[in-house]
Amino acid sequence: MASGYVIIDDIEYADGKTIKNRLGGGAVFAMSGMKLWTDDVLSVNYVGEDFVDYFGGWFGKNNIPLEGNRVRAKYTIHYRLVYAENGTYVCVPTKENPEAYT
Repeated sequence: MASGYVIIDDIEYADGKTIKNRLGGGAVFAMSGMKLWTDDVLSVNYVGEDFVDYFGGWFGKNNIPLEGNRVRAKYTIHYRLVYAENGTYVCVPTKENPEAYT
């Protein structure tokens, strides 16, 4: 069972290249590591109503059930990661970000 944040990331590199709607967050990294050792993985997280639209296909393709996730907000947490030329970055919440999953 993996629990933690599930986040949508938009990545903006210093050279202007942009990658949108990447799956991120601690829970995702934990699930990915678990899948190296077992196929018996469950995601237990708070997500937004839009979560399945963004990532349902990835979960299905990787045989990770969605039943453990709970919708707690209209939108899944979404950030822009804006990188500087020196490799540092700032994390900017998007306007869709819920204030909290409480």
